Amino acid sequence: MLGGLCVREALFLLAHDPEHKGRPRVHMPVLATGLAGATLVDLILARRIHVAGGRVHALAYDPRDGRIPLDHAQARTLVEEVAEPVTDHARALVTGVRRPTPAQDLIEIIGLDVYGRTLTRLVETGHVTRTQRRLGRPLHRPDQQALVEATGALISATQDIGHDPDSDALCALAHILNLHGVLSPADSAEIGNAGRAGLTRLRALAPPLDGVPKVVDTVQAAVDAVTVKVYA
Repeated sequence: MLGGLCVREALFLLAHDPEHKGRPRVHMPVLATGLAGATLVDLILARRIHVAGGRVHALAYDPRDGRIPLDHAQARTLVEEVAEPVTDHARALVTGVRRPTPAQDLIEIIGLDVYGRTLTRLVETGHVTRTQRRLGRPLHRPDQQALVEATGALISATQDIGHDPDSDALCALAHILNLHGVLSPADSAEIGNAGRAGLTRLRALAPPLDGVPKVVDTVQAAVDAVTVKVYA
């Protein structure tokens, strides 16, 4: 549904304006929080982690019975890589500790460098183009085709064409980050409704995917807190 992009990558692309030198549409602390939450969402969708009691647990199953999830202490040594470096870095943060970490704490830790890691990865994959200038920092612009694929998920959600956890999570996070300007004025007003509807569908997911709306809620609370600090 996201054209081969993970939720974090699609959110990154949507959060930059190609018409204004690829500048972020939102304050960096808010964007970093959203990207960190999206990283946890990607890990949940990949079935590498789950969320219980507000804490993030490693997810692996008993080798003798693949239906029985192991506790964090046992599972953390068995969680396989996702084969996407930014997501796997976050996976290592989860599995590198003996006890489950609060989701809010993980979002803060991942948010410290998730922007730079994501930008580097998207340049490597060709989804973002880097233009070196003689003076000043290089310019980074989202690739047009990649941006079309990311935007398509929002359009599908606003037009109620089809839904999956990836696009629902992307739409909910885009709403939280107030990325309404990504679409045309005629469609942008619908992102809020689509984001809330997507979150409702996410809340109906069975474990371990039921962790997605829990992370989205944590992102909302963290963004609210960051916004207060930015404008204080």
